[in-house]
Amino acid sequence: MSIGATRALAGVGERVRLDGGAGVSARLRLRDGLAAETVRGDRDVARYAGCLDGFIAGCRDAGAWGGAMIWARDIVAQDGIPLAVLLYRGENLTAVALGSESMVRGCRTRLAVCGNLTGQRGFFTLPGVLQDERERLGLAAADAMMSCGLLALVLKLRDISGVTEEWRRQPQGPGAWSRTVGCTQRKVCDTFHTGTTFDESLSRFGAHTRRNLRYYRRRVERELGCEFLPALDGPKLREALVELQGCTDDPVRAGVAKNRIAQVARDPQAFCMGLRAVDGRWLSWISGWRCGRHTYIDWQCNRNGLQRYSLSTAMRSYLIEHESLMRQSHIHFLGGTSHSMHYGFCEESCTDWLLMRHAWAALLLRLASPALRWTGRLVGASGVAKSVAGGRRKAALRRSPAAELVRRIAGVAMRVSAS
Repeated sequence: MSIGATRALAGVGERVRLDGGAGVSARLRLRDGLAAETVRGDRDVARYAGCLDGFIAGCRDAGAWGGAMIWARDIVAQDGIPLAVLLYRGENLTAVALGSESMVRGCRTRLAVCGNLTGQRGFFTLPGVLQDERERLGLAAADAMMSCGLLALVLKLRDISGVTEEWRRQPQGPGAWSRTVGCTQRKVCDTFHTGTTFDESLSRFGAHTRRNLRYYRRRVERELGCEFLPALDGPKLREALVELQGCTDDPVRAGVAKNRIAQVARDPQAFCMGLRAVDGRWLSWISGWRCGRHTYIDWQCNRNGLQRYSLSTAMRSYLIEHESLMRQSHIHFLGGTSHSMHYGFCEESCTDWLLMRHAWAALLLRLASPALRWTGRLVGASGVAKSVAGGRRKAALRRSPAAELVRRIAGVAMRVSAS
């Protein structure tokens, strides 16, 4: 095996504590007068939390940011390691990149993703930065993140034209690593412009979506006697979350749920909305925060076994009406939405950059990713096929360690192979 492959494999499969704790790197000197500090692990992110929050508050897309500690604890709760890169020009902080290194059953994979599905919450620069400069800063941040010994990194950025000659050029100098760059551009829809009234907001959708938003809302009101609660807090918040997490098809990790409760309790801009039936059952939940006239939605869960009521559609109907009455101008669904209403959203572009070392481990990963993707789909299909009465998935299969392991590996492979 080559020396490069041996170095790239070093540490793969190494078991680490979920609280990270790898420390802060010495400032790394980069080209164009830039320098970078790399922070890894939630304990060290906590030391930089004030700096990160203060800088991002003045950046473009600052509203999509929920706070350094919420971000880091969410990653740890999902078996990941938070990574943060701070870029300096001279002594001035110029840009921040935030990523997560994936782990499988407590073992490092050396694979990382920077940014969510729609290219937000990953890279922040000050307003007024030109696109060429933003691309150079993105390249520098990716190089600094790869210097942690990663095998591959997927960097997702909004409003970037694509891979330039600067990206194709190989790094030079001592300790430089060889990189392969892949690039794909996607159209993403995650932002909805609201009107001043509910009817004006609905007018932005097609006839079919407008009809469903009204129909399913009237149906849950008529048949379930539901009540919309726009601001849950205290005991009601915990009661709704605990109940829905036990009877939804897609529960989140306990640590993520705990973070949301803490965020609503301490942040006046954060909110949770709930939908409750007349018999006391909690039906749906939406959480997020408001920043100025922009509303950001980061999580929704619905009670299973009630597909005929389309609780997701009914809940979003209440959400749109409530935010319209509050004179909010935009609703952002972080990570996008698969709901049919996304056809009425603004269309923007997102570019995925793939950086990968020239090593055997990285090559094998790319070759194996189609097989892993197929295995992950097979496991998911078997979960649907082995259902019980009422259409519920068998919880034991969905949460079994073996199925979770295959799904996690397949998910990582799909991200890395998306070049």
